[in-house]
Amino acid sequence: MDPKGHKLTEITFNLIVDSSPSAVVLVNEQGRIAYVNRQCETLFGYSAPELIGKPVEMLIPERFKGGHAALRMDYSKLPSLRRMGAGRELTALRQDGTEFPVEIGLNPMVLADGSWVLATIIDITKRQQAEARFRQVVDSAPNAMILVDKAGFITLVNQQAIVLFGYSKEEMLGHRVEMLLPITTQSFHGALRDSFFAKPQTRFMGVGRDLAARRKDGTEFPVEVGLNPIQTEDGMVALASIVDITTRRQNEELRSKKEAAEAAYKAKGDLLAIASHDLKNPLAAITGLAEIMLEMKKVEPAASGQDLEFLQNIYDASKHMSEVIMGILESEGIEQQALTFDAQSVDLSALCAELVRFSEAPAQQKNIRLLSNIESGIEVPGNKTRLREALENYVSNAIKYSPLGKTVEVRLVALPEQNMVEFGVKDEGQGLTEDDKTKVFGKFRKLSARPTGGESSTGLGLSIVKTIIELHKGTVGCESQAGEGAYFWARLPHTINS
Repeated sequence: MDPKGHKLTEITFNLIVDSSPSAVVLVNEQGRIAYVNRQCETLFGYSAPELIGKPVEMLIPERFKGGHAALRMDYSKLPSLRRMGAGRELTALRQDGTEFPVEIGLNPMVLADGSWVLATIIDITKRQQAEARFRQVVDSAPNAMILVDKAGFITLVNQQAIVLFGYSKEEMLGHRVEMLLPITTQSFHGALRDSFFAKPQTRFMGVGRDLAARRKDGTEFPVEVGLNPIQTEDGMVALASIVDITTRRQNEELRSKKEAAEAAYKAKGDLLAIASHDLKNPLAAITGLAEIMLEMKKVEPAASGQDLEFLQNIYDASKHMSEVIMGILESEGIEQQALTFDAQSVDLSALCAELVRFSEAPAQQKNIRLLSNIESGIEVPGNKTRLREALENYVSNAIKYSPLGKTVEVRLVALPEQNMVEFGVKDEGQGLTEDDKTKVFGKFRKLSARPTGGESSTGLGLSIVKTIIELHKGTVGCESQAGEGAYFWARLPHTINS
């Protein structure tokens, strides 16, 4: 090449290199700087004359200088186009002593006087700062976050992902994302990932279909996943935000079951109310007519004993059925009103004393001695009408099932250690068998004991008591042995927690 051509080539080279947006350094075989562009002067703070002819190690921090010559020699033995800094940290040194992270591209150049290296140097300080901010945002995210490259390898995880999946960071980084999927879905996940990267866009997955993830211990759980494509220096990656929706699913199932149960409960109540109402009026008419005819027959001289017996049976049966139907209506009415229960202060001591007074007449009819042991000043929050109904049922049952001449005792005591009060009625009747105890508070449960004065029983009274007391956040119970009487109690809290 003639001198003019050589000069022209050098000028062209200088123009091309100076126009590069990156710092460029040309290094000869001896490791000395032969040329730098303006961007290199700006980046390192040296002028070109201060760099030309100097060892390239002057641009490297002191702690790395010792091993750099050997690396340079290794490169000269097998020169090739290389990108350095991806996946590991490289640091350069400015004239003022400050260090900064860099990426370096090496390009071998064979010239007349040997093999030289053209190094392109990029300051990646801002990129690292942006990555650090990105990592900080990911780490502070409330959801599990995972960064996955095109090949499906995990390159970043946050603390929430570690907690959610049970793996350590080291166990996830560099491994395929399929490790976090159920075994049944791992085989076709690659195709779905390729589809995402073929047309990368923000996607929200899991709505309208079931998605599941898999923990380290093998347990699977439902998830929703948000996918966001992110362009990086190394290409497109996917940032996956993963939300465990186990609790939400459980709440949805509970809500669905609750709504279904409430609908069924209301339908049952409506059906019973309609059926009971349709039966109540005809039965009332039958009972009324039977009573009238019974009274007429009793005063009719020619009335036969058999006629009177038939009419009495009709009257007794229809009256009993009416009581059963009224019990059903009462029971359903109490349960249907449970949600609207409004607690007010009730003087339970006064209520119990009143019940004892009103029960003296039926007790005297059976020559039953009625005793009371009622502590004064006991008040509870509740519905006075309902509480009266429940407690009165206890007293009337005790009288109904006690033989003539026995004793019934009504008690009301405070249980301060339990923050409760106890209302109880003790009788000297037949008592309950073990089988009776298991069903005594159930609906339509008839016991082995029978009323002692010819009274009827619907089998609903104690179930109504139980419903009322439980609506007041209380409990009911019975202590008894066959042949030794029974003690029925109801415990109510001093306060009702909603």
